[in-house]
Amino acid sequence: MLVFLSPAKTMEAVNDRLPEKTTTPVHLKQAQELMSQLKTLSVEEVEKIMKVSPKLARENYNRYQQWSAAAERSMVTPALLAYRGEVFNGLSADTLSDEDLLWSQHHVRILSGLYGYLKPLDGVQPYRLELGIKWKTEIFDSLYRYWGELMKAEALKELEKEKTLLNLASGEYSKALFLRKLPYKVITPEFKDWRGDSYKVVTIYAKHQRGAMTRFIIEHRITDVEDIKAYNLNGYQYNTDESTAEKWVFTRES
Repeated sequence: MLVFLSPAKTMEAVNDRLPEKTTTPVHLKQAQELMSQLKTLSVEEVEKIMKVSPKLARENYNRYQQWSAAAERSMVTPALLAYRGEVFNGLSADTLSDEDLLWSQHHVRILSGLYGYLKPLDGVQPYRLELGIKWKTEIFDSLYRYWGELMKAEALKELEKEKTLLNLASGEYSKALFLRKLPYKVITPEFKDWRGDSYKVVTIYAKHQRGAMTRFIIEHRITDVEDIKAYNLNGYQYNTDESTAEKWVFTRES
């Protein structure tokens, strides 16, 4: 079973965990190609394309200029530790043991607008590049087209062995994998809270649970997707009546 996550908009450099185990992203060449395009943008263009504040535009402009494909290991951060945001708050990767992180390297993947297909210990540098942004350059007319076949090919290669994809990524990112066309079992967990007279997705809670479920899988070394039905953290439980063959719903009462 392979677990897929989205990245986060916010990142932090943490360089003191498993530096000797840091790996190189499989699509580093493509990341370098994309970064060469990002480096040509002005602060104002970054603000407009990324739809961010002037302060964030300046911060990310500086990140683009400082980014280097040849960065030494001491200058990169394992991907699972680099991202912040609600999903990664739920995962709390910085409190995982070294053994947990090493196990995750074989079972968790992160889809990135810049790096493409990431393993947890792949070394990354802070950046901002959402997969769904509207940005055209001389080498592509959308990041989905740029990454789609590359990400899908890498996933298919690994799924030949793993057979099952657990989709804990957002729709923006899982869209790049063409999930319905994959010849393997794909399960997408959903987390819903009782609101009024029905179960509804509360975005902030659902994001947190995607991270918490990933941690649950890592800590319990889960490789059989059926075993995630035992997930019962933060009041959520698997709900047979709400679930389908491909969408497994975990609900929480009010």
